[in-house]
Amino acid sequence: MKTVKLKRFLCLTAALLLAVFLLAGCAPTAVKTVEGVYNVLEHGVKNDGKTDVSEALNSLIGELSKDGGTLYFPAGAYRVSGSVSVPYKVGVVIADGAVIDVGEDGFIKFNSAAFSAPVSQIFKGEGAVSGFGSVPNVYPEWFGAISDDGMDDSEAVGKAIRYAGKVTFGEGVYDIDKSISLKGAVMGSGLNIIGKGSDKSKLSIGNGVIAFDAHSDGASIHVFEINGVGFYEKNDGKTSYAVKTNGGAVQVYNCHFEGLDRGVWFDYGGYPQFENNTAKNTNVVFEISERSMFIYFEKCRAEDCGTLVKAVVSPSGGVSNGILLLDCESVNAYAEDVYITENQAVWLYNCSFTGGYGGVAAVYYGSHADSGIDNCVISSKPGSERAGVFYENVAWGSLTGCRISDCENAVILKRSRTITVTDSVFENNGVSDLRLNGSYRIYVTRNEFGAASPFARDNANNHVSVTENSFKAAEFDVAEVFDAENAVCKDNIFGK
Repeated sequence: MKTVKLKRFLCLTAALLLAVFLLAGCAPTAVKTVEGVYNVLEHGVKNDGKTDVSEALNSLIGELSKDGGTLYFPAGAYRVSGSVSVPYKVGVVIADGAVIDVGEDGFIKFNSAAFSAPVSQIFKGEGAVSGFGSVPNVYPEWFGAISDDGMDDSEAVGKAIRYAGKVTFGEGVYDIDKSISLKGAVMGSGLNIIGKGSDKSKLSIGNGVIAFDAHSDGASIHVFEINGVGFYEKNDGKTSYAVKTNGGAVQVYNCHFEGLDRGVWFDYGGYPQFENNTAKNTNVVFEISERSMFIYFEKCRAEDCGTLVKAVVSPSGGVSNGILLLDCESVNAYAEDVYITENQAVWLYNCSFTGGYGGVAAVYYGSHADSGIDNCVISSKPGSERAGVFYENVAWGSLTGCRISDCENAVILKRSRTITVTDSVFENNGVSDLRLNGSYRIYVTRNEFGAASPFARDNANNHVSVTENSFKAAEFDVAEVFDAENAVCKDNIFGK
């Protein structure tokens, strides 16, 4: 028993040492003398690029399947025209300069617990490669991608994703000149796209291209995670998408989007998460379409973009539910910073939307069941004709602890009901701090209003309560200003 254990220990140690030698550029030419590591050239496998090695490989793998071992592929070309499957117990080491050419009808699957290869092309051909379940990193370079060469890498990246369900980008720029369809991508525990950081691993996307398309042709991914990748459209054309996906939980962390039409677009999603992402000069950074639920944004920042988060959903028997923005920021937006309609439970906490100059408002809420805006800072570029917050057909909402300034109208309530505005500060707004249009059950409490006309109306309102506020403007008749029945005005402090 001790002899068997010692033999297995020596085999494992030899395999590990070989991997270290290879990664250090010290690959030996023959390793049969090292117990447990098998140079395939010494077992009937040819590396002339013409001879089909499928049968010879299967024979060697069959011998190693019981007790295990490691296959070593020296430099050369290995033609696989049949089917080869490497089991878990059989490790694989591919030397620098070795390429496995999988023919059109060929297939090779790596279930190996240990797999070592250089970050360069090791696969070619029209056949299929799969497996890699125990391999932490699968590189697009393995399938022919070369960063920083200005050539299209979309086919190589697509193969890595479809064959392995994952791809790891190194440092440099990868060109994506054709949309990468994720239909038929290996699922397993999900699809993973990992980079070295959004400023290091960059995808340069062609005009009108969807870099990762999990929506067209019926594609759908259950769990789709992207981390540490920068997406840039060539020439800032604003015609391309970084990601388009259908269903599932799309999770995007530490990414950057620049010069795109859309950063991430998805529908029918469940539990999507977006954290620590940035964007610049992009029309819409994140867009939600159709019914999705429990959508979470944290510390996402947009600069000189159109809209940070957009959700335009037709209910069709249901609405998207549960959208939360926490500690997010948008600066100098040329459309609405946040534009959300036909949803319920939409909340903004500790967000900042400043310097915007486009759209009807910094934050537009339409046809909501309930919503909240808490502890947010909102402003517009001086002279721009947009509101700070626009509620339209909102059933229930609250605005608490916010500061809104330099907008045409700070808050507009149109055909909305049961809205509370509390503990907020309004200053330097051009026309009004609060504008009502056919709304009722409006509660305005403990706010500080500016010197300009604090209130304005477009149509009659009902049940308006104004209490414990501070006005820099002179006292006025709340009922008359709001044209409101059942108006209450008490315990306020007015200016001279």
